[in-house]
Parts: sequence; structure tokens; C-alpha cells
Amino acid sequence: MRSGQWQISPETALVLKSCLAEFLGTGMLMYSLMAPALNIITMNYQLESAHKDAIHNPAVSIVSVFFAVLGIVYAFADVSGAHFNCAFTFANIVARKMPLYKGLLYMISQCLGSVAATILLTFTFQNLYQHSSNPASMLVVKLGKDVNIGQAFLVEVILSFTLIFVVFASSLDNPESSSTSQSKYSHGADNYVVYEVNAQVKSGFAPISLACLVGAMSVVGGSVSSSVFNPARAFGPALVANQ
Repeated sequence: MRSGQWQISPETALVLKSCLAEFLGTGMLMYSLMAPALNIITMNYQLESAHKDAIHNPAVSIVSVFFAVLGIVYAFADVSGAHFNCAFTFANIVARKMPLYKGLLYMISQCLGSVAATILLTFTFQNLYQHSSNPASMLVVKLGKDVNIGQAFLVEVILSFTLIFVVFASSLDNPESSSTSQSKYSHGADNYVVYEVNAQVKSGFAPISLACLVGAMSVVGGSVSSSVFNPARAFGPALVANQ
């Protein structure tokens, strides 16, 4: 290193680049996921004020979640792996697929991204949402009616496990492997190939399978635990709303 110059190693630069991607990606994803919720709340408030029927269509949530996850994961997958979820990052640490220090930096970046997205949402919807001084309070994770913490915890465990299992199975195979796996079943003298895929093809479709799964799970436990399955999603609104 030359005198008077400050340089960082390529490995450190790569980690910082990945953390920045996690911050930006999580922020963009959280904004894209939480804004439709505030939009629906605002529209329902306006409709109820006009004595009209409110909107209660889960398809709106599923479609918005699907496209947000699909686009943002594709954009950042080759930079940081597009974790955007503290639970998934923790699973990578436990599975020894990433070092502890990098995983902790990822989770800090994700939580900061969620906080930034919530702050932006607060300013965006400040004048639209009239019956609350802080729109972030409407994004805080709440338990469903007559739901105890044990039920909510169980739902979140099931959803998080499903998400992590699918991502591990679909995107963390060795992409350099050229071997093709087949699933067969026999019927008499004939063998039928049910599914044929290699690791490269499988990982290429991972963002689509992830978007489908997250879109579906976003309404599975909504009435119990708000279907969070992402600690960063819960952290940002809770901090900004001071709840």
C-alpha cells in the first residue's frame, strides 16, 4: 500500500458490496411489500367514509408480493445471494454456508434496510392516512384475534422452515455440477421419468419458485401471526413506531 492511500482487500470490498446489496434489496422489498398494505388500509378507510364496501381480496396481496419478490431477487441474486431475510441468513450460518461475521453483517444490513423502508413509507403516507399520526404503527406485526403467542410462534416456525427448505433445495445445489437427477417410478415393464433437471437449470428457476411460495404464504398465516416469516419485516416498523 502506498503512503497516504487507504486500500481495502478484495475480500473486504466484496463483503461490503454484498452488505450494501442486502440493505438496498431488503429496503426495496420491504417498501414494495408494505406499501400495498397501507394502500388497502387507506382505500378501505375512504370507502368506509363514503359508506361503500371495503376491499377484502387476498389476490391483491398475493400478486403484489409475487412480482416484488421475483423482480428484486433476480436483481440482487448474483451480488449477495438475495437473502433479504434474517431467518434465511441465520440458516446459512448454521449450515456453514457462510461465515458468522458475514452473516451478522447481512442481518444488520437487512434490519437497517427495513427501518429505512418504514421511514420512507411513513413520509409517503403521512398525509394520506388521516386517523393515525404514524403510519408505521399500522405496519407493526400484531397477533390475530383470540390468538396466543404460542400459536403465532408455531405458524412462523412452519412458514420459515418451509421457506428455507425450498430455497436450500432449489438454489443451493452446486451450480457447477453437470449431473442430471431423475425421479422414476415403475409400472410393469415400463419406467417413466417424472422429473429431470440439473443444478444449473434448477437454480435458474429458484427466484420464480421463491416468489410463488412467498406470495402463497403471505396469506396462509395472516389471521394468526400476520405471516411475517422475516425478522427484518417485524423489526423495522416496530422500531420506527416505537412499539
